[in-house]
Amino acid sequence: MSMFFGYSGQCLGLTIIIIVGIYLLYKSVQLNSRIFEGLTLKEKPKSAVSDIESKIKLVKRNLEIDENREDIEDVLTKLSEFLQYGQLHTLLQYAKGDMDNSETTKTGRKIEALERMETALRKSLDFLDKIS
Repeated sequence: MSMFFGYSGQCLGLTIIIIVGIYLLYKSVQLNSRIFEGLTLKEKPKSAVSDIESKIKLVKRNLEIDENREDIEDVLTKLSEFLQYGQLHTLLQYAKGDMDNSETTKTGRKIEALERMETALRKSLDFLDKIS
């Protein structure tokens, strides 16, 4: 009798494992199909391109780049100068402070943020030159 119960117990355990495996496989396929559906285009690419082009025209019209080019350049240039002074101020504050490890980390993050802003400014100025 113990031989039969041991064998049937093994079969029952194997059956449960197979059912759980099939369920997990089903859920995985279901998740993959949802991800794939999200990646497909719901509209034609030409309509997406025309939609983007209309948004670009709207932004151009709102910025009035041709009429305000000098003002935009002045603002970006002054902002760049301000960021450079900000970097200098941050370094001088660090020199006056504790100069411990946590202070070094804070200073590094501030300078990194200022440098990212400076890079964005340069890209904006280059773009402004390119479109005019």
